[in-house]
Amino acid sequence: MLEVLTIGGPPAGWLAVYLACLAGPRLGHASRGSHASGAAAPEPGAIPRAVVALLAGRGSGDLFTATLLDLAHRGWFRIEPPDTGPPGEPGPVMCVLAGRTPSGPLTPYERIAIEHTRQRAGPAGQVPADALTDGFEGGENTFLKAFRGEVLADARHRGLTRPTLSAGRKAVLVALAFIPPGVLFLASHARSSVIGWGLLYFGILFALGTNVSTERLTRAGQDALATWQAFAATSGDETYSAALGLIPTPFKARESDVAWSGYGDTWRQVPIPDATERIWPGITLGALTTLLLLVVPGIPLFGVLGWLLVPGGHGAELGVLTALVLIVARFAKAVSRWTHLPSFAEFDGLILRQWQVEGDDTVAHYVAIDDGTSPRAWTLEIPSGQAAVLTPGTLVHARINPRLNRLLSVEPLRRLQSTPQET
Repeated sequence: MLEVLTIGGPPAGWLAVYLACLAGPRLGHASRGSHASGAAAPEPGAIPRAVVALLAGRGSGDLFTATLLDLAHRGWFRIEPPDTGPPGEPGPVMCVLAGRTPSGPLTPYERIAIEHTRQRAGPAGQVPADALTDGFEGGENTFLKAFRGEVLADARHRGLTRPTLSAGRKAVLVALAFIPPGVLFLASHARSSVIGWGLLYFGILFALGTNVSTERLTRAGQDALATWQAFAATSGDETYSAALGLIPTPFKARESDVAWSGYGDTWRQVPIPDATERIWPGITLGALTTLLLLVVPGIPLFGVLGWLLVPGGHGAELGVLTALVLIVARFAKAVSRWTHLPSFAEFDGLILRQWQVEGDDTVAHYVAIDDGTSPRAWTLEIPSGQAAVLTPGTLVHARINPRLNRLLSVEPLRRLQSTPQET
């Protein structure tokens, strides 16, 4: 019993300290009671809507759309209701940028949102509201992560949030993490064979104590969130209601398989197909896998099944023939979808979207390009060295192999001019 307490006590104590350090009000949990209800009503503009959305525990995309709605409310652009087109279907909600910039200070993340809006609107100065949640420079994940980081820095500066584990708490947890493996080493009478287990022990505790990147509300943050929730419920202010997630915003989340393109006379939605390269003579990886399975173990398996199920001595041959027919049919279907495409195409186009896929040791970069005439965008893998210059809003000259969906070369021409605004 004493040995169990000696070995199990230190890690139990460390975990108790760890859980105590994690304690605290999480984002989205306002304070309750008289302190919150007695708080003074907030003045308009006292806290940016993005910070309010952060306190409410909203996602990174919600922080961005809350900022857009706030900027529209402050006159940076106006939101126009959709017009009904000739077919009778309503068009998109449009954002029309103001000709003159409004007065007043801007936070760093508000400047980022304005620049993104100007770039997406282009020279025409207007853009569908849905298009503002797409076309991020560097990719959606990278952009929104950096945007959230700026909002988080602002919230901390205002004393509304704090890291769940501060640097001091992490240092204490790391120091205490030496105790459990040390006790284990001493309890084993300092045997060298226990050193490896002790190091593993320490590594696990070290990872638990340092890999915490969440955020907690301060007391002021709890009170502020409660105050803003009460204000939004009684005032009917749609900007704060949207920031708190009480009502939807005009800026819908982007669809993964569709993108807005302003390359041409009007804005239109362009489908975004799969970006995977096809294998010569035009077979997808999935089709190739199916063909390989039909060959091995397909042919032997069909032969055995034919021998077992078909009497007369020719069942095996019939089973093998059936497998061959299936292989030919699957190959013809896989190839026929792409054989009508040429093996070379050259065009000018506009990059609509950029993203990256991280592997174990590599990062693959992709772009979606609209050539203005095709019914869908060209989605292609690009060299990693060109990712920095092939950002959304860039006009490019591309040479591709459409049949294999392979990029041969791409040259950036120029960036679309962003919407000018007088100061």
